[in-house]
Amino acid sequence: MKLHTYLIGILAAGSVVASADPLGGATNFNVFTTGNFSSQYSDTEGKIAAGGDVNLDGYSVGLQNQGGTGLVAGKSLHFTNGTVYGTANYGTTDYVANATINGQVSSNGSNPGATLGSPVDFATVGTFLKKTSTFWSGLAQTGTVSDYYGQLHLDGGSGVQVFDITASQLQNATEVDLHVNSGATVLINVSGTSVGFKNYGYNYTGADSSHVLWNLYGATTASYSSLSGSVLAMGADITTDYGAINGQVLAKSISGHSQINWHQFTGAIPAAPVPEPATIAALGLGALGLIRRRKTTR
Repeated sequence: MKLHTYLIGILAAGSVVASADPLGGATNFNVFTTGNFSSQYSDTEGKIAAGGDVNLDGYSVGLQNQGGTGLVAGKSLHFTNGTVYGTANYGTTDYVANATINGQVSSNGSNPGATLGSPVDFATVGTFLKKTSTFWSGLAQTGTVSDYYGQLHLDGGSGVQVFDITASQLQNATEVDLHVNSGATVLINVSGTSVGFKNYGYNYTGADSSHVLWNLYGATTASYSSLSGSVLAMGADITTDYGAINGQVLAKSISGHSQINWHQFTGAIPAAPVPEPATIAALGLGALGLIRRRKTTR
């Protein structure tokens, strides 16, 4: 056995377990983007973190998850005519007018409730989410998918239920019917570079929106009018219409008028395997033994 082959085999070993915190550093954010976030005349019920510029007008942030950090802009923050039920942070410049941040009113461009400096490491969290999305896309399908005259049926059992569908199946559907056993976590992997969710009817049995996650692992663009469940699309620029989503939205960027409701994803999905301590120890001892053996035989 060659030494490098042995090392690769040991490093690849690890355990795949269900994670109670599958979204890592984005867990407590209703919206998380590595790029820009812009919206007008609507609201996000939970907290927002955007690694790029944030532009909001006539907007409410954090009403259903108040206190602490409510809004983070990795770069510039432009916020007018609204309320943040928590603190606001920005990375470069800010303009806040006719808005209330953490109970402090700004009426002329001053920023009594906004603080320079970002508490979020967007690069690290973004990389983690991308790797997680890729890993989840490779999980084996456990349920069945069928199309009945435009009704997209997803049928599964207990535990973690994985479904594989295509962007074209979503585009052609008129409603989504999900049937799983009570308490199941649902992962829906959607293939395709451009994914669109129309104004469907979402009929879920056995799982609510807090236990459903749509993984758009290959998307570069996405859009929705209405959606039930959280969305993971770290490579996608998402545009929204005047609709609503019940779930978290994690993407490259988001723009539009959608209402984003705080239905935090609380399901448990297997995390990517990592070497365990015993495995790392075995790696060192095994490699050392091979090196000594090769030296002795020379």
